[in-house]
Amino acid sequence: LCRRYLQSGQGLPQWATVLTIEWPWVMVEVVVFLLPLLILAVFRGHKKDKNAGSGFSKMSVRAIPMMLTLAVAMALANLLLGDLIAGLTGQTYADVHVFSALLAEYPSVWAVLFAVVVIPTVGGQLLFGDSLLRVYAPCGGIPALSVCALMYSLLTGTPETLPGTFISMLVFLYVSRAFNSVWAGLFSHGAYSVIHLLLLYVAGAYSGQELWSVVTLVMLFLMGLFLYLAMHSMEQLIEKGVLCRLEHMRKDPVINNIVFSPGLWMTVFLFVFNWVA
Repeated sequence: LCRRYLQSGQGLPQWATVLTIEWPWVMVEVVVFLLPLLILAVFRGHKKDKNAGSGFSKMSVRAIPMMLTLAVAMALANLLLGDLIAGLTGQTYADVHVFSALLAEYPSVWAVLFAVVVIPTVGGQLLFGDSLLRVYAPCGGIPALSVCALMYSLLTGTPETLPGTFISMLVFLYVSRAFNSVWAGLFSHGAYSVIHLLLLYVAGAYSGQELWSVVTLVMLFLMGLFLYLAMHSMEQLIEKGVLCRLEHMRKDPVINNIVFSPGLWMTVFLFVFNWVA
């Protein structure tokens, strides 16, 4: 809701006019990610958590090639999926992305890095890849990762960018879980955020123009190439036993923890109210 308010650029409160427009964006990102994380940390301080999250084990150096290639592939996939869906509605990717208003008028580099890269990466991985994942862990690996990725994409995406954001976050949560290290998720998500930011500038410069079709073909080729390299690296890591297996799905916790999760349905309601109503 706050992002939508800033995107409109109308009726900003008096205190916001003292700052340049990009710093309120940073404050919004803090509220979206870090405030819930702080609240959950307080609750966890009063109640011992039996469900283990990904933890902060040392990240395997051998995993870096896989994580880097996955980050590039997911950034390209996110943009291409968003551009395809936006094209079906007669828009461009730059028109529908949530950060387009922030990047439109040469904002502060630090503000952009905080709002687009640092806070979503750190807050997203700690909030969804560790704290909330503990809540859904009894459901099994795939349901827990899927619902956490869905909630992240509902909070950060638009209807056009939702599929790409969901797939990307699902991959980064899997990386964090498979390596049993939040550091792995932070590293891959951070690399993805930097590359995605660069692609946003490319989309802002070329989307809607005749050259954009050539740019998308190049991006499609690069996505396939980096996805192949990522799968090859993952295959080698599986053979060496570096990756951990996900837990099996358990039906009863899925119904109790996901189907009857008020927080999940409230997030869905806010997304629909924000972007459709």
